[in-house]
Amino acid sequence: MTEIDYRDYFFYIATLITVVSIGYYAWNRHRLPPYFRYLAAFLPLHLTLDFIAHFLARAGIPNQPLLHLYTLLEIVLLGLFYRSLLRSPYWLPPYFRWFFGAGVVFIVANTLFLQAPFEFNSYAKTFSSTSIILFALLYFYNSILGEIAAPQRSGLHLINTGLFVFYMGTLLIFLFSDFLRRNDQNILFEIWNVNLILSILLQSLLLIGLVLVRQGSVDSAQAPPQLNQELLPGKRN
Repeated sequence: MTEIDYRDYFFYIATLITVVSIGYYAWNRHRLPPYFRYLAAFLPLHLTLDFIAHFLARAGIPNQPLLHLYTLLEIVLLGLFYRSLLRSPYWLPPYFRWFFGAGVVFIVANTLFLQAPFEFNSYAKTFSSTSIILFALLYFYNSILGEIAAPQRSGLHLINTGLFVFYMGTLLIFLFSDFLRRNDQNILFEIWNVNLILSILLQSLLLIGLVLVRQGSVDSAQAPPQLNQELLPGKRN
């Protein structure tokens, strides 16, 4: 296989898993918590823009404007997803909207004044990836404090881990992409292959996480209510 064949192979695997995740959510949307609507919007966004960008790159057409758009929409959707989950530290929820709004303004300003639509938006992408990594770390903190609902916890752990690993990899790639693009295209291509592998891992964990969250929600709904032991016969003082 040639190098481009490997990239196609990885790309189509990630695409297939994403399509399955979208179908699974659509079929089970009424059994999933409301905050999953943000993740559900992120999945087709990721699929559509990746698909278009892939074929533009194959045709030799610049696809950087799609990356600018994707960066803005991903921080909006994933930020809203995490905002619905995070409860601690206590000062976070009131200030989340201000941080969120400032981030959106920065990403738009970066496209307008710093890195034009046909340039790599490494500044905005670095900010977006760093923000999502911090959200993922705060999720782990909330989980330790018991702020995450038990029925959905195992599935959310996988989803959060997938996002954390993917955006850690994305952050490293974009930190060095401008330098490598100017100095060694071959290494840059290999690094983007790693990004495709990370995308497969992310989509796999998102799908498994969706299944586990749905199962946890169903089990929780079907579980009999716990009885007050003090009121049971033979338990009175």
